[in-house]
Amino acid sequence: MGKLTIRGISTHEESKGEWKRGYLIEDEGVSYIINGVVEANDEYITIGEWCSVEPETLGLSTGLLDKNEKEIFEGDIVKRYRNPLFKAEWEYQIETVVKREACLLLEKKLGKNFATMSFGSPFTKSDLLEVIGNVYENPELLNEE
Repeated sequence: MGKLTIRGISTHEESKGEWKRGYLIEDEGVSYIINGVVEANDEYITIGEWCSVEPETLGLSTGLLDKNEKEIFEGDIVKRYRNPLFKAEWEYQIETVVKREACLLLEKKLGKNFATMSFGSPFTKSDLLEVIGNVYENPELLNEE
């Protein structure tokens, strides 16, 4: 089984506003991303690096890379290019990576409704996806097309 990587925007003084990746720990209502366990046993764990993050920016990795080898996370905005074997009038669509009932999906808003597609589909292969931003820093990208 792969590692569950999380990312979030740092609230720590020295790295405020930067994206941090690692593993999630929550303590007394504060979310932390940790990296590098120095030592661990049944009684304690010593963490190499840790950073508090904005909880609303936390996103789970899909475990997939886009066509540019960039890791794809929940909250990312992606261009999904048309599968060459599929006849469509569009070259690409702008979609968002969302979590629904413990599944990470691509979602596209269609008026008042939403259409979703799982990452297991032949239309969501990594070479057809390109991360172009995220919903926290680039919400305007969702208005393109």
